[in-house]
Amino acid sequence: MAEKEEHTRQQASVEDVLEVKAIFEGLKPDEAAVSENQPKRKFRFRISKAGIAAFLFTALLTFIWMWVLFSRSYAIGLIKNEIVKIQNSLNEAGWDVAYNNISFSPAYPGNLATVQDFQFYSLYQGRTFKAEIPKIEVSANLFNPHKITIRLSPEIKVSLRRKNYNLDIPNPLILMDLDEEDRLAHLIVSAKEVNVRHTAQIGDVLFSAVRKTPANKSGLVPAWGCSLLVGSLRFDKKYEIALSDKIDMIFAEADVMGKVHGSTSYRSAIYEWLEAGGYINMKYVSLNWKPLALVGRGSLYFNEKLEPNLHLDTSSKGLAESMDSMLQYQWLDGKGVFVSKILLGNKAFKLSPKDKYLTVIAPIDYKDSKLLIENITVAKF
Repeated sequence: MAEKEEHTRQQASVEDVLEVKAIFEGLKPDEAAVSENQPKRKFRFRISKAGIAAFLFTALLTFIWMWVLFSRSYAIGLIKNEIVKIQNSLNEAGWDVAYNNISFSPAYPGNLATVQDFQFYSLYQGRTFKAEIPKIEVSANLFNPHKITIRLSPEIKVSLRRKNYNLDIPNPLILMDLDEEDRLAHLIVSAKEVNVRHTAQIGDVLFSAVRKTPANKSGLVPAWGCSLLVGSLRFDKKYEIALSDKIDMIFAEADVMGKVHGSTSYRSAIYEWLEAGGYINMKYVSLNWKPLALVGRGSLYFNEKLEPNLHLDTSSKGLAESMDSMLQYQWLDGKGVFVSKILLGNKAFKLSPKDKYLTVIAPIDYKDSKLLIENITVAKF
């Protein structure tokens, strides 16, 4: 009798467990009993489409983050090497740079490098020049670290010949493109609305340089194509200017002839270029400074002291009148102006009956610190 009661209690206990399990599984007690007797199904791990998309997106972001980190770290290495090369080159030429602090960061979107209180100055006592830039920021393109942007502080101080000049430049910008060999391939320097306090205002400044010569070429072929534009330069009223107080435009387009090889310093590279016969081919030069309007082309050489020797074949209007004005302000030498004007007058002509000034074709040279017109010295510097 006792065994029968014990069996009844065990059976009731099993039924209670099945009933509780059925409640949690949403089954009836009888169905739970049946399912208990059925073989157990294997557990299958299922991933939704949203989960797959989230995983792939996270993996992509991680890859991009790692790629950007390594690319920017590589770019920082290039910048550090370039800083050392530039400083060594400047020291060889008697110049130096200094800064209060320089920091590097591979993290995006921060700057690759930030320089605080940058100074560029001469080491020679007789050559008094100094430039001070409160802040320089170097950044790179997110997906292409070979595209580098350099931004300068809008306020720059320059000391020249014991005179101080304060420059206000709203957005000075330097853009650099490097090639696959980490060499400079394209350089752009631009600024607008430049104000040299109490001295001059400049509407536009744009300089561009593009590498032309492939790595497998050498000799006197165009290595770099360069251009310079200075637009709307107006002098302060306190200055007595021989010509108009505004230069409408200065423009020059030139090719650097002869390959500039890489060297331990830029100074050494320049001397190697000169020894190989390198020079600058002035393809086009234009100056619009009323009453003078001048265009020309020629060549620019340098001697062993890096002193320039410029020759231009020019065509101009208002040259004689401009020389007279410069003579009144003692910018030019009277004797030289007198002789050169005689030579210019013999070949001057009116290009159009409506022209106010005569057109004249004449060579203009600058060499040995002298300005020559028609091979006659008109000024010494």
